[in-house]
Amino acid sequence: MAIRNSDGYMARNLKRWSDAYQMSKTEEIPEMEKLESYLKENLPKSEKSTIVHGDFRIDNLILEENEIKVKGVLDWELSTIGDPLSDLATFLFVHYVPNRMKLLPGIGDYSESDLRRMGIPTIKECLELYAKYTDSQVVDPEIWTYYMAFVVFRFASIVQGVYMRSKLKNASSTEASMLGPLVRKLAAEGNQMISKLHASKSYGQLTIIPSGMSSKAQKYYEIVRDIVHNHVIPLELELMEYYEEGPHKWTIPHPKIEKLKEKAKSLGAWNLFISEHIDPDQKYGKGLTNVEYAHICELMGRSIFAPEVFNCQAPDTGNMEVLIKYGNEEQKKKWLIPLLNGEIKSCFAMTEPDVASSDATNIQGSIVRVGDEYIINARKWFISNGSHPRCRICVFMGQVAGPKKSRIFHNQ
Repeated sequence: MAIRNSDGYMARNLKRWSDAYQMSKTEEIPEMEKLESYLKENLPKSEKSTIVHGDFRIDNLILEENEIKVKGVLDWELSTIGDPLSDLATFLFVHYVPNRMKLLPGIGDYSESDLRRMGIPTIKECLELYAKYTDSQVVDPEIWTYYMAFVVFRFASIVQGVYMRSKLKNASSTEASMLGPLVRKLAAEGNQMISKLHASKSYGQLTIIPSGMSSKAQKYYEIVRDIVHNHVIPLELELMEYYEEGPHKWTIPHPKIEKLKEKAKSLGAWNLFISEHIDPDQKYGKGLTNVEYAHICELMGRSIFAPEVFNCQAPDTGNMEVLIKYGNEEQKKKWLIPLLNGEIKSCFAMTEPDVASSDATNIQGSIVRVGDEYIINARKWFISNGSHPRCRICVFMGQVAGPKKSRIFHNQ
């Protein structure tokens, strides 16, 4: 076996698989051309040099029968002196392949909590362990994206070759003729990795995917996802029966929901709705941006019971924001702090029977100051949370008497 010099290892490898793809191409696949262009334009400027396996996957490992210990590594025919990150990327490729790819199954659709439950380390944990045992820094996300995109391109090229041989009636697998569409799907996954990288680099402008959020926001995202999927959703049927038919549905909260609240609070996933621009000193909230909270809201929205578990339920959220921004210290002590702690509830009186109240400028209820008091004259209905036994404060929307401003809602 000849061991080549490591200089230009990634460039040589890319040329090898690009040539292999071009020779076996059966149709034009724009996704492959796009991925190849990115790889050619972003070759690593510096590479480490070690012995590399060339196809380092769990399929090529021999494990001890009764313990998780590697006895041997098979298939060394591609080994050479090269960049070890290419082996690491090959090994973690399965983490990026969606579960839905039947012909090339992966674990890419599992959440971090799902993987931990199955005893499988996450990508982040693998990269941290690699850095620890090689006495190096955790690989930069942009560099890591390149190596993963390369591995995807390599596998797509291999699949294309197998598919081409099936067209020539020269493939060993009976499923080879079904592999054609998989090439495009793999290339699309590779391009998506690159898109995610660009999204994460634009953090602070518009974070369109969860992986582009700050590390703090991603931590809370995973906590919320775990609780919603593994605790709240499995409890929905029991909760529906309790609140539809239970004798204490209006007076006693479901005890399991109360326990989940304690869990969420202990993990810090509490009052996440209080954004950084409302509470820049993080006196009351976690300092997330509205966009980051939007991604977490999407998780909570998967169950009608989820928002309350994190103290992020309406109308309490909006009412707490009003108190944070405009309440005096006495009002905050009396109402805001108990609301933040989940000890009381609030209601919001806006809708009126005679007007289209979804447009707040139509509100007819009046608020008139007389001395040190206000006289409120209105008829309200559908008052959210108004009948809750723990409701202690009502935020009322009405017209303030006085000179009309240029815009009606200035009088609200």
